[in-house]
Amino acid sequence: MKDVRKCFVGVFAGVALVAGGSGAAPAAETWTSHATATAEFAADSPEAMQIRQWLVARKALSGPGDALRFALGDRVTITRRAVTTGGGGVASTSVPIPLPAVGQPGESRSVTHTGGGWVQSWSYEWTAGAWQLVAYRIDKSDAGPAG
Repeated sequence: MKDVRKCFVGVFAGVALVAGGSGAAPAAETWTSHATATAEFAADSPEAMQIRQWLVARKALSGPGDALRFALGDRVTITRRAVTTGGGGVASTSVPIPLPAVGQPGESRSVTHTGGGWVQSWSYEWTAGAWQLVAYRIDKSDAGPAG
């Protein structure tokens, strides 16, 4: 199956200016940038296999049932959310493959696998120097065996 890749990118930046009393110099600008990037791959693509390896490294796919469901899938979607605060720079708007072992404060990744009649999703946040699993869900797909 050929690699299917779709990317959706959104960047939102906010500026807050804080001004002192009369005669005071204006305060420095503070920026907060939120970026979301999504990429979709065929489940048998090299990118999907690298995403699977990232999940396995975090013990997300620990049982034979989980591995089997992932192997039967036809689509793997990953969403990366990044936040940058401070005086400069905008959060990255890409999904690097292979996925990095480390993240940035405020960064999150969600992986959704659809196929074989199942929908599985994992959500991770970079907290305290590690990727922490914050949500996992598995549901029977209404779309039938093809996903």
